[in-house]
Amino acid sequence: MLFALLLLPDVSWAMHLIGGEITYECLGETTLGRKRYRFTMKIYRDGLGGGAQFDDPANIAIYRGSYTANVLFEQFTVPITKTEDLSAVIPDCIDDIPPNRVQQADYVFVRDLPTLADASYFIVYQRCCRNTTIRNLVNPGDQGATYFVELTPKAMEFCNNSPTFNLFPPIIICNNFPLVFDHSANDTDGDLLTYSFTSPLNGGGPILQSPGLFSCEGAQPTPPCAPPFDNVLFAVPTYSPANPMGGNPQVSINPTTGLITGIPNVLGQFVVGVRVQEYRNGILLSEVRREFQFNVADCTPEVLADIKADTLLGIQKFVVRSCGSNTVTFQNQSVQQSNIDFFRWEFDLNGTPYVETTQWNPTVTFPDTGTYFGKLYLNPGQICNDTAEITVNIFPAINANFEYDYDTCVAGPVIFTDKSYGDGGINRWQWDFGVPNGLSDLQNPEYQYEYPGQHPVTLSVWDKNRCRDDSTAVIAWYPAPPLIIVDPDKFLGCSPADIFF
Repeated sequence: MLFALLLLPDVSWAMHLIGGEITYECLGETTLGRKRYRFTMKIYRDGLGGGAQFDDPANIAIYRGSYTANVLFEQFTVPITKTEDLSAVIPDCIDDIPPNRVQQADYVFVRDLPTLADASYFIVYQRCCRNTTIRNLVNPGDQGATYFVELTPKAMEFCNNSPTFNLFPPIIICNNFPLVFDHSANDTDGDLLTYSFTSPLNGGGPILQSPGLFSCEGAQPTPPCAPPFDNVLFAVPTYSPANPMGGNPQVSINPTTGLITGIPNVLGQFVVGVRVQEYRNGILLSEVRREFQFNVADCTPEVLADIKADTLLGIQKFVVRSCGSNTVTFQNQSVQQSNIDFFRWEFDLNGTPYVETTQWNPTVTFPDTGTYFGKLYLNPGQICNDTAEITVNIFPAINANFEYDYDTCVAGPVIFTDKSYGDGGINRWQWDFGVPNGLSDLQNPEYQYEYPGQHPVTLSVWDKNRCRDDSTAVIAWYPAPPLIIVDPDKFLGCSPADIFF
């Protein structure tokens, strides 16, 4: 079958697609109510191994209408504009990293399109297939890819330019080490951008022979098939579009900055979809999807400065939070300890320097509430050294407390009153009333118990600094019934008699 496929001169078998995206620029008005747009499609493939080639030319389709109801507007082919190799960047002082390389093909094409007031254009490219070794998808070798961008009526009205991503994700990321990647985009119009993980889209299938090869289930749909598109099948429940890699903490994306952070803890290849949405005056103008493949591999660093932190601000930028205590014990998680000849902690305590060179996990007392800055140096002055930047936030204490009351003569609800306090401004409450599904997020709730008894009630409160405190009390809920009934109320029998009332 593969030999027969190679005899087709216009078919190139792309077994190792690993991602792509389509963006656009508005070049201005032309004639007869048309605007000129320049589209750029980037397709990524594995650069190591054989059998994977880019389509040259690539088949493109433009559909007109809505996402669920549309017609084919135009079909054409686009040659490759340029290709380039994207080699994995080996971090400093990493002894070993698996070889890998990604190739990128750019396809640039210009189209004059009539401006539409009540319909969109969908620019589509589809190709099968993916690496069979992808970990987070079901039967990845049978799932292809769809790359598209929607040109909305509002985008056409404003002659809008879509966002474009600034950087390509790292080809190799290290298992059990912090991942911090800036996946932000640039928008030349200055529109508001938001980011999220999204599902990559399926497209095409594993049929390799003509005529099925060019159908929607074939490896090279010609023309690319119309929306709506199917999502790829994730290996649930472990993975999902919003949780494509797992990790501890889970790999996630900041919706405002596009920063991807987390610590991967499973080896393998993972398909990830990122969506950037563009808003102007509250109106969604466009969204651009990028799909790419993360390769999580075992790396052997010589030294890596790392501490236990509450938040990551960037590459080795750690934030530690303390609520109600000026004394903080730092947990040094740096590796490899056998390669660390010298370390030094430094903090600025409001102009007074603190330096520690002997305690691996130092305990530092800060003078007051506020924000303090410090650093952890590993092997300073040596070739393989590393530094962690530390921000310490000392916040006021928060104290959870509550009272309760109920009518002892009527089996009615228990009334809870929040008595929590703290200078940080309490803004969140969570009650657990000690029975299944007995929860509330109100500040002063009421709860009706079904059965009398001893009920442990816990109140958790948070303030604007994300400080938390818990308070638990056991409530004895034994309301008196309106009528006392004793059973049995009479007895007839022979002595001795044991009677249970």
